[in-house]
Amino acid sequence: FRLTRAALVGQMAENEETGALLTALVQSSDDAIIGLDRDDRILTWNRGAERIYGLGVAEAKGRSLEALVPMARVPEISELLGRVRRHATAERAEFEHVTRQGQHLHVFLSAFPIRGQEPVVGVVVVARDITAQKEAEEARRRSEETSRALLESAAEGIVASDSAGRIVLVNVRAEKMFGY
Repeated sequence: FRLTRAALVGQMAENEETGALLTALVQSSDDAIIGLDRDDRILTWNRGAERIYGLGVAEAKGRSLEALVPMARVPEISELLGRVRRHATAERAEFEHVTRQGQHLHVFLSAFPIRGQEPVVGVVVVARDITAQKEAEEARRRSEETSRALLESAAEGIVASDSAGRIVLVNVRAEKMFGY
């Protein structure tokens, strides 16, 4: 099977077009998309990573991904990346990362193996900033705790029901009043 020069040039042009499309897709993501080599050094760094971590491409390239994680969490991320390389499978976890300005972020991290002629030649990490979501969950939890504390400290018995008449909430005073 022989390729003509025209077919070869056409294939190369198609590969360049596909590469340009993939680059545009990665760069347009709001999530951080980071390519790591075998030693977990940053090879690629998209605009989402720049926005989330506050580091430009030139500053990030060559750094270890562990540099973005608080020291106490470095063993966890190292183990996660090691599992991706050893087992050639995807891994997901929540981590706390640190921006250049020292701001702590909560990120949902997905790590995928990059396969080459060797089993795994690197890892792609996709990090989604979930800080606002985590803060909202914490605020809701505190609000629920406050509401529960107020409910339990009430001198009166309180019983709440849903629209079908099912009891959905009872405080301690009501339990004592009714014996349930």
